Amino acid sequence: MKKYILELFGSFGYFLAGGIIELFCLAYLPFSGVILKLFIISLGFSAFFGLIYSLSNQLCKVEINPLFTFSHWLKNEISTKSLVASVLLQMLGGICAGVILYLLYPNQISDLTIGYGEFSMLHLSLDSVILLEFLFSFILVFCYSSGLKKYKSSRVCGLILGILLFVILLFSVPCTGGSVNPIRPFIANIFVKGDYLRQIWIYVLSPFAGSLLATILHHVFVHLNN
Repeated sequence: MKKYILELFGSFGYFLAGGIIELFCLAYLPFSGVILKLFIISLGFSAFFGLIYSLSNQLCKVEINPLFTFSHWLKNEISTKSLVASVLLQMLGGICAGVILYLLYPNQISDLTIGYGEFSMLHLSLDSVILLEFLFSFILVFCYSSGLKKYKSSRVCGLILGILLFVILLFSVPCTGGSVNPIRPFIANIFVKGDYLRQIWIYVLSPFAGSLLATILHHVFVHLNN
Protein backbone atom coordinates (compact mmCIF):
# COMPACT_ATOMS: atom_id res chain seq x y z
CA MET A 1 0.00 0.00 0.00
CA LYS A 2 2.87 2.37 0.81
CA LYS A 3 4.23 1.97 -2.74
CA TYR A 4 0.92 2.94 -4.32
CA ILE A 5 0.52 6.00 -2.11
CA LEU A 6 4.01 7.13 -3.03
CA GLU A 7 3.32 6.55 -6.75
CA LEU A 8 0.22 8.74 -6.49
CA PHE A 9 1.75 11.62 -4.57
CA GLY A 10 5.10 11.33 -6.35
CA SER A 11 3.46 11.78 -9.74
CA PHE A 12 1.25 14.55 -8.37
CA GLY A 13 4.15 16.48 -6.88
CA TYR A 14 6.36 16.07 -9.93
CA PHE A 15 3.83 17.40 -12.42
CA LEU A 16 2.45 20.12 -10.15
CA ALA A 17 5.87 21.57 -9.36
CA GLY A 18 7.12 21.20 -12.93
CA GLY A 19 3.93 22.73 -14.34
CA ILE A 20 4.11 25.75 -12.05
CA ILE A 21 7.74 26.38 -13.00
CA GLU A 22 6.96 26.08 -16.72
CA LEU A 23 4.00 28.48 -16.48
CA PHE A 24 6.12 30.95 -14.53
CA CYS A 25 8.86 30.86 -17.16
CA LEU A 26 6.43 31.27 -20.03
CA ALA A 27 4.61 34.14 -18.34
CA TYR A 28 7.40 36.20 -16.83
CA LEU A 29 10.62 35.54 -18.71
CA PRO A 30 11.12 37.58 -21.92
CA PHE A 31 10.46 35.84 -25.23
CA SER A 32 14.01 36.66 -26.33
CA GLY A 33 15.31 34.47 -23.52
CA VAL A 34 14.01 31.23 -25.06
CA ILE A 35 17.20 29.33 -24.22
CA LEU A 36 16.96 30.44 -20.59
CA LYS A 37 13.31 29.36 -20.53
CA LEU A 38 14.19 25.90 -21.88
CA PHE A 39 16.99 25.58 -19.34
CA ILE A 40 14.82 26.50 -16.34
CA ILE A 41 11.83 24.41 -17.47
CA SER A 42 14.03 21.35 -18.04
CA LEU A 43 15.85 21.92 -14.76
CA GLY A 44 12.58 22.36 -12.87
CA PHE A 45 10.99 19.14 -14.05
CA SER A 46 14.18 17.09 -13.75
CA ALA A 47 15.18 18.45 -10.33
CA PHE A 48 11.79 17.71 -8.82
CA PHE A 49 11.70 14.26 -10.38
CA GLY A 50 15.14 13.44 -8.99
CA LEU A 51 14.20 14.78 -5.55
CA ILE A 52 10.87 12.97 -5.38
CA TYR A 53 12.41 9.75 -6.69
CA SER A 54 15.18 9.91 -4.08
CA LEU A 55 12.88 10.63 -1.14
CA SER A 56 10.26 8.07 -2.17
CA ASN A 57 12.76 5.27 -2.71
CA GLN A 58 14.12 5.74 0.78
CA LEU A 59 10.74 4.51 2.01
CA CYS A 60 9.73 2.01 -0.68
CA LYS A 61 10.66 0.95 -4.21
CA VAL A 62 8.75 3.21 -6.61
CA GLU A 63 9.15 4.29 -10.23
CA ILE A 64 7.05 7.51 -10.54
CA ASN A 65 7.23 7.21 -14.36
CA PRO A 66 4.96 4.57 -16.04
CA LEU A 67 7.77 3.77 -18.49
CA PHE A 68 9.94 2.50 -15.65
CA THR A 69 7.04 0.53 -14.19
CA PHE A 70 6.32 -1.00 -17.59
CA SER A 71 9.98 -1.96 -17.98
CA HIS A 72 10.00 -3.69 -14.59
CA TRP A 73 6.89 -5.62 -15.59
CA LEU A 74 8.45 -6.74 -18.87
CA LYS A 75 11.40 -8.11 -16.88
CA ASN A 76 9.01 -9.99 -14.54
CA GLU A 77 10.17 -7.91 -11.59
CA ILE A 78 6.63 -6.84 -10.66
CA SER A 79 3.22 -8.46 -11.12
CA THR A 80 0.55 -7.42 -13.59
CA LYS A 81 -1.57 -6.28 -10.68
CA SER A 82 1.23 -4.01 -9.47
CA LEU A 83 1.76 -2.68 -13.00
CA VAL A 84 -1.90 -1.74 -13.46
CA ALA A 85 -2.29 -0.27 -9.97
CA SER A 86 0.93 1.74 -10.15
CA VAL A 87 0.26 3.19 -13.61
CA LEU A 88 -3.33 4.09 -12.73
CA LEU A 89 -2.22 5.87 -9.57
CA GLN A 90 0.59 7.63 -11.41
CA MET A 91 -1.98 8.80 -13.95
CA LEU A 92 -4.39 9.88 -11.23
CA GLY A 93 -1.62 11.89 -9.59
CA GLY A 94 -0.82 13.61 -12.89
CA ILE A 95 -4.45 14.41 -13.62
CA CYS A 96 -4.95 15.79 -10.09
CA ALA A 97 -1.92 18.01 -10.65
CA GLY A 98 -3.51 19.15 -13.91
CA VAL A 99 -6.76 19.98 -12.11
CA ILE A 100 -4.90 22.11 -9.56
CA LEU A 101 -3.00 23.87 -12.33
CA TYR A 102 -6.25 24.47 -14.23
CA LEU A 103 -7.91 25.96 -11.13
CA LEU A 104 -4.90 28.15 -10.38
CA TYR A 105 -4.15 29.21 -13.96
CA PRO A 106 -7.32 28.74 -16.05
CA ASN A 107 -6.16 31.19 -18.70
CA GLN A 108 -2.63 29.83 -18.95
CA ILE A 109 -3.25 26.06 -18.83
CA SER A 110 -3.17 25.90 -22.64
CA ASP A 111 0.52 26.91 -22.46
CA LEU A 112 1.25 23.47 -21.00
CA THR A 113 -0.32 21.54 -23.87
CA ILE A 114 1.97 19.56 -26.16
CA GLY A 115 1.60 18.26 -29.70
CA TYR A 116 2.90 18.40 -33.25
CA GLY A 117 2.62 20.95 -36.08
CA GLU A 118 1.44 24.31 -34.80
CA PHE A 119 1.48 22.90 -31.27
CA SER A 120 5.20 22.16 -31.44
CA MET A 121 7.68 24.96 -30.71
CA LEU A 122 9.65 23.97 -33.81
CA HIS A 123 6.49 23.07 -35.78
CA LEU A 124 7.61 19.47 -36.27
CA SER A 125 5.50 17.02 -38.24
CA LEU A 126 3.54 14.14 -36.73
CA ASP A 127 6.13 11.59 -37.88
CA SER A 128 8.97 13.61 -36.36
CA VAL A 129 7.27 13.95 -32.99
CA ILE A 130 6.44 10.23 -32.89
CA LEU A 131 10.01 9.30 -33.75
CA LEU A 132 11.60 11.71 -31.27
CA GLU A 133 9.30 10.70 -28.41
CA PHE A 134 10.17 7.09 -29.16
CA LEU A 135 13.89 7.86 -29.26
CA PHE A 136 14.01 10.01 -26.11
CA SER A 137 11.94 7.45 -24.18
CA PHE A 138 14.19 4.66 -25.40
CA ILE A 139 17.29 6.48 -24.16
CA LEU A 140 15.72 7.25 -20.78
CA VAL A 141 14.55 3.69 -20.09
CA PHE A 142 17.66 2.00 -21.47
CA CYS A 143 19.91 4.10 -19.23
CA TYR A 144 17.56 3.51 -16.30
CA SER A 145 17.59 -0.26 -16.83
CA SER A 146 21.30 -0.56 -17.57
CA GLY A 147 22.97 1.87 -15.23
CA LEU A 148 21.05 2.34 -12.00
CA LYS A 149 21.04 -1.16 -10.52
CA LYS A 150 24.70 -0.86 -9.58
CA TYR A 151 23.87 2.01 -7.19
CA LYS A 152 22.31 1.03 -3.88
CA SER A 153 21.80 4.61 -2.74
CA SER A 154 18.44 6.11 -3.73
CA ARG A 155 20.02 9.57 -3.52
CA VAL A 156 22.63 8.67 -6.13
CA CYS A 157 19.97 7.11 -8.37
CA GLY A 158 17.77 10.16 -8.03
CA LEU A 159 20.65 12.48 -8.88
CA ILE A 160 21.66 10.47 -11.95
CA LEU A 161 18.07 10.21 -13.16
CA GLY A 162 17.59 13.93 -12.63
CA ILE A 163 20.68 14.79 -14.69
CA LEU A 164 19.67 12.35 -17.44
CA LEU A 165 16.13 13.71 -17.56
CA PHE A 166 17.44 17.28 -17.66
CA VAL A 167 19.55 16.58 -20.75
CA ILE A 168 16.67 14.78 -22.48
CA LEU A 169 14.15 17.51 -21.69
CA LEU A 170 16.53 20.24 -22.80
CA PHE A 171 16.43 18.76 -26.30
CA SER A 172 12.89 17.39 -26.31
CA VAL A 173 10.90 20.35 -24.95
CA PRO A 174 11.27 22.48 -28.13
CA CYS A 175 10.67 19.43 -30.33
CA THR A 176 7.87 17.43 -28.74
CA GLY A 177 6.96 19.45 -25.66
CA GLY A 178 9.16 17.35 -23.43
CA SER A 179 7.16 14.30 -22.42
CA VAL A 180 9.05 10.96 -22.06
CA ASN A 181 6.17 10.18 -19.72
CA PRO A 182 2.74 8.98 -20.96
CA ILE A 183 1.03 11.04 -18.27
CA ARG A 184 2.53 14.39 -19.34
CA PRO A 185 -0.22 15.33 -21.87
CA PHE A 186 -2.96 14.55 -19.33
CA ILE A 187 -1.99 17.49 -17.11
CA ALA A 188 -3.11 20.01 -19.73
CA ASN A 189 -4.34 18.57 -23.05
CA ILE A 190 -7.54 17.19 -21.52
CA PHE A 191 -8.53 20.67 -20.31
CA VAL A 192 -8.21 22.36 -23.71
CA LYS A 193 -10.66 21.88 -26.55
CA GLY A 194 -9.61 21.06 -30.10
CA ASP A 195 -6.75 19.10 -31.58
CA TYR A 196 -4.77 19.00 -28.34
CA LEU A 197 -7.01 16.22 -27.02
CA ARG A 198 -6.64 14.19 -30.22
CA GLN A 199 -2.85 14.22 -29.92
CA ILE A 200 -2.62 12.50 -26.55
CA TRP A 201 -2.24 9.06 -28.16
CA ILE A 202 1.17 10.08 -29.55
CA TYR A 203 2.55 10.61 -26.07
CA VAL A 204 1.14 7.33 -24.81
CA LEU A 205 2.08 4.90 -27.60
CA SER A 206 5.49 6.30 -28.60
CA PRO A 207 7.03 6.35 -25.09
CA PHE A 208 5.75 2.86 -24.29
CA ALA A 209 7.16 1.60 -27.58
CA GLY A 210 10.51 3.17 -26.71
CA SER A 211 10.39 1.55 -23.28
CA LEU A 212 9.60 -1.83 -24.84
CA LEU A 213 12.57 -1.72 -27.20
CA ALA A 214 14.91 -0.44 -24.47
CA THR A 215 13.91 -3.29 -22.16
CA ILE A 216 14.31 -5.91 -24.89
CA LEU A 217 17.78 -4.67 -25.83
CA HIS A 218 18.81 -4.47 -22.19
CA HIS A 219 17.66 -8.07 -21.70
CA VAL A 220 19.65 -9.17 -24.77
CA PHE A 221 22.81 -7.39 -23.62
CA VAL A 222 22.54 -8.89 -20.14
CA HIS A 223 22.33 -12.42 -21.56
CA LEU A 224 25.21 -11.80 -23.98
CA ASN A 225 27.41 -10.58 -21.15
CA ASN A 226 26.55 -13.62 -19.08
